[in-house]
Amino acid sequence: MFGWFKKNRGTSASAQPQPAGGPVNRPGPPAPFGRLRGRQSIVAVYVRRPDHRDFIGNEKEKAHRNLLQAQQWLEVQAEAWGIPLAFSPPTLLGLTRTVVADLPKSNDDFYRIPNIWPGVLNNLHYGSPGLLYDEVRCKHGSDHVVAIMFSSGTGRSFAMPREHMPLQPVMVYRTLPGCPPSNASTVAHELLHLYGALDLYQDDTYQQAARLAGRLYSDSEIMISVERELAHATLGPFTSFLLGWHSTRGPEDPWPDLFLRLRR
Repeated sequence: MFGWFKKNRGTSASAQPQPAGGPVNRPGPPAPFGRLRGRQSIVAVYVRRPDHRDFIGNEKEKAHRNLLQAQQWLEVQAEAWGIPLAFSPPTLLGLTRTVVADLPKSNDDFYRIPNIWPGVLNNLHYGSPGLLYDEVRCKHGSDHVVAIMFSSGTGRSFAMPREHMPLQPVMVYRTLPGCPPSNASTVAHELLHLYGALDLYQDDTYQQAARLAGRLYSDSEIMISVERELAHATLGPFTSFLLGWHSTRGPEDPWPDLFLRLRR
């Protein structure tokens, strides 16, 4: 789920009340638009709220495997569009000791992430997200570095891109209440938001845009649903357009108009 829209109804999160001095949620693609190419690195952090249980059994290992599968799938999708893309091995933080943080209780207060994120890294003895970004980028020779927080609790996974926020994170919860555990499709979906992809749910908010897009959508599109196995998911021409993987379009492709509608 993109941080700009609430999962449950698809309404604009930026329309929700914001605390004084809170961050302003700008519509449109995040700053890393067009950066999903070349050498990429991901920092994975395992976190939990003080009132949530810790990861048990092999839950951390499953989350790691989901991340690896998402990386491999993205590389394959990029190759299909003729885009060079390679991920370095993920940097895992909190693998032996889960970081305890005052995480959002719901998507209604996702805007708190920019204030929480530096504290999470400080708990791991990193002075700032920027320092960790530089360290990982230097170590792996990366063109860009993003982050993912795996939470042991339940909730709706979402992305929180910020134009001036180093090492932008996404949040992936262990599961959504009453649903199967988060899978590799969930990880890939949320990561794609950090590079410009938009949710394409065909609910009340998106019905008009979905009709406009017409043939651009398919049931297997990764930005429509994460319910299917990642091996059976696709990354369609509109999403690849938003990622900056191509700029060509046919005379019947309404991408600019669709893009503006989805940004609102």
